Amino acid sequence: MPHGFQIHGNGLSKKAAGLTSENEIESFTPSGSGEILRMVYRLKRRVRNLEWFLTLAIDLNRTIDRSESINLIHRFFKVNLETDGFSLWLIAPATRKFEAVSAYGVPAKEYLSHLQASKLQPPFKLGQCPEGFHYFPELPVQAERAAGGSLLILPLMPESSGSVLGFLALFRQKKDGFITREKVLLRETSQFIALHLRKITLFHTTRELAFVDSLTQVFNRRYFDQRFAKEIGRAQRYQRAMSVLMIDIDYFKNYNDLFGHLAGDEALRQVADLLEKNLRKADVVCRYGGEEFVVILPEISAEAAGKVAEKLRQAIAAASFGGEEELPDKQLTISIGVAAFPENGKNAEEMLRRADQALYKAKQSGRNQVMVSAQQDS
Repeated sequence: MPHGFQIHGNGLSKKAAGLTSENEIESFTPSGSGEILRMVYRLKRRVRNLEWFLTLAIDLNRTIDRSESINLIHRFFKVNLETDGFSLWLIAPATRKFEAVSAYGVPAKEYLSHLQASKLQPPFKLGQCPEGFHYFPELPVQAERAAGGSLLILPLMPESSGSVLGFLALFRQKKDGFITREKVLLRETSQFIALHLRKITLFHTTRELAFVDSLTQVFNRRYFDQRFAKEIGRAQRYQRAMSVLMIDIDYFKNYNDLFGHLAGDEALRQVADLLEKNLRKADVVCRYGGEEFVVILPEISAEAAGKVAEKLRQAIAAASFGGEEELPDKQLTISIGVAAFPENGKNAEEMLRRADQALYKAKQSGRNQVMVSAQQDS
């Protein structure tokens, strides 16, 4: 537990101020002063609890990143709570099963092996406990890999939603190792953590709706405008190269007219996927509108950007979309215009204009090709 403030009130000895339980108060206090010392003890306990929550709140409220939050929760419990085993379990979106995302001390399988496997998979009835936690005061030592002691399982369930996000498992290698006050404090702590994790989920869901194209699942125009301005600012500040690609699918209207909008939507998704698969993690693919995409290439010169663009052109030309033989070039292709910082522009508007002009030249020159904006055009 975190160290509480040391209260040494007037007329109280250090021994009295350091009492840790109301039973100790009863045995120590002279006649008539027990109630005062009990009040002091309760105030000290409240201060410790407030300090506990303040420490956790300061840690978690400074981030909306899931991984960083998990690390902060791990560190908070390791520093502030004496346990022999700790594990944090969250529901994996893909499998809808609990998975351990953080742990220390006694391996979780040693103390969770006492529970039936079915209890560790949704629907785990974590919320169906009046006290807000599941407590196993005496786990017997069953085998070499089944640790004995006491186990406290705390659901991560925001009161506002009622849905279980995961659970905390706390283990001590002694019988009935968690006192009532601890269980209450830890229950409230788990609710606080659940609210924070829920806030992160809502933030990223909202952000995704605002910045991700619903059809292709790449970033949208709104995100591109913000990110592109930031990348140009970074390139200016550190005197680094950067480039942008403007991409258009050739004869896409013909493809839509021939095969319908559903096939056209699938082709857009496939193009977006191929672009992402053939780029670095640092590169940013965005749907600019209709059949147009843009790609931000941080720290990439004009010459290198031309090579990247050619790689993308070849990847699309080699792909099978279905029905391409009906198109003028017998395949679905892309044309790409390339502009680089600083030779083709010092701001977003200039660079996009140069990239768009290069794309227009690629279209006019026969499509299915890459055109790099010349330096003298800037």
